[in-house]
Parts: sequence; C-alpha cells; structure tokens
Amino acid sequence: MENIIGLIAGSSGDSLIDRLHFKGYKVALIAGKKGEPGSDKADYLLETDLSNSNKIINFFNRLNVKKVLIGTGHIKALELVGNRDFNFITNINLNRSMLAKDKLKFKKEILAHNIYTPKFFSFDNIQSLINKTEDVLYELKFPLVVKPNKDIVLPVKVNNIENMYDSAKLCLQSNNKIIVEEYIEGNDCTVPIYYNLKDSPKSLGVVYYSKAKEYKLNGFSEAKSEKMSPEIEQRIQDMALKVVKSLNIPGLSRVDIILDEKELKPYVLELNSIIVTGYNGSSYNFFKNQNIDISAIMIDTSLEMMGEL
Repeated sequence: MENIIGLIAGSSGDSLIDRLHFKGYKVALIAGKKGEPGSDKADYLLETDLSNSNKIINFFNRLNVKKVLIGTGHIKALELVGNRDFNFITNINLNRSMLAKDKLKFKKEILAHNIYTPKFFSFDNIQSLINKTEDVLYELKFPLVVKPNKDIVLPVKVNNIENMYDSAKLCLQSNNKIIVEEYIEGNDCTVPIYYNLKDSPKSLGVVYYSKAKEYKLNGFSEAKSEKMSPEIEQRIQDMALKVVKSLNIPGLSRVDIILDEKELKPYVLELNSIIVTGYNGSSYNFFKNQNIDISAIMIDTSLEMMGEL
C-alpha cells in the first residue's frame, strides 16, 4: 500500500513536497488556489478553497490518507482541522495554534507568565476606542501600533489620533478586535523553536529577520534586524524558549522578538505556530543564510509529531 501523506501548505507546498519525496512518501496536496506552490510536484492534487471541507475530507479518504501535515497557519486551514469530520492525525495542536493566531489572547497569556510584550489596549469597536482615547494616550505615547487581533490586515504605525482611528476602522473585519499597542523602537529578530512536548524545547538560534521590514509595513521605514552580541542573543533565545514551553506549543514554531536597544530589553511581538517554509517565502532565505534548512526541519518535526519517526 502506498504511504501517502496529506498536505495543506499554502505557499510552503514546494519545499515540503520535495522533503517528503526525499523521505519516500507520496503526497496528496490540497491547493487552495490554482497553481499554488507544489501543485506541479504533488502525486495527487485537489485544487479547492479550504472552506470546502467535505470535498477535502472525501479526497483524503479515497486515497486512504491517515495523516495530514499542516504547513500553513491560514485560518481556513485551522478551521478545516477543527471540523468534526476531519479525523486525521496532524502535526499541530489546534487549540495552541488558534491561541497563537489570536494576538490579543496570546498577549494576555504570555503576560500571565511574566513575559514582556509591548503595552496595549484592546477595543471591540471604534466608539469604545474614541471614548477611551484619553486613557490610551495617558498610558501610551505616539507613535503607536494599530493592528487587528487576527491577521486580516497588517499592523500600521500611527503618529496622530486621526490616523489611529482610520487604521482602527480597517481592523474591524470578520469580527476582529482592535489592538492599540506601544511602539518599541529597536532591533527585530525571530527565533525558531522545536518542542516535541517530551524533551525540553530547543532553539535553532537567533535569525536576523524583520517582518516589518520585509513586508514594508506602513510607517515602519526604520525597521531593522542587525547582529547582536552573544549575551543578548542568549537572553532572546531564553525568552523564546520560555514562551513555547509556558504555552505548550508543539512542533516547530517561531517567536518574533524586538530588542529595545536603549534598555537592552526584549519584547515578544507574536508567535507563529506554523512556520512558512516555501522557497519564495519572506523568511526562507534568512534561514538559509544562517545554514538552517527550515523545510527539512519542518518535515522531521512534523513526522515526529505524527508518529512517523
């Protein structure tokens, strides 16, 4: 019988299929849109929107797929895993991935574990923000960062009340909440962490990558990611390890951190419970430049989480 692994990977499909083929597996890929990375490499392919849960589940069942590797953190992929008929073994803990997906819940939980994150306020609507503007500006000074609690629109750095309100309005899509956050001027980096829930979590080192810089986020023209001392790198890795262990995030995740260079104080910005590993992903070359084959590590950790190794 063929050993087929199901794969839902978005932009990571190309690299993950290459690694699965190298391991001797055949791949049944769900492509959320035509021509998605890896579509030309998959042994079996279904092109359909990830919301078509019955079609996807039937596709896997026809191929006798038992295990499905989730290589994208897209909300539709997570909602698919949460479908009551999605009875496949995966490489993720859905509850923990959903926590990481909600920036507001994530920030509250890491604060409960005494982990630094920028100060923030949250609001359900514009009027509540307007009513509390005085309180916000008493605690936090411009510039500020405005973002939704989920990745519907990208964060924006704002310098005045009018821009704050305009940016906040964009957050209110798909029942999102508004987060108004302290702006930290500093040095960006990210730390990939592997945790199999049995041994202590392991850091793959500090990777010099800035999401704000690579995505050209509005207002973040000064964003940077520059080499830090070994002592500071260790402090940053220790913080990332504490996040993953405290929140019990399995598999291969990535913690984005910024260092306030004046106070030499690291702050956790967010956690990606599923790392984008595609050849054309925004962070792939940053891992490669530091001799980290992130897609190979993703496959090894995922196979272990699914009981294949």
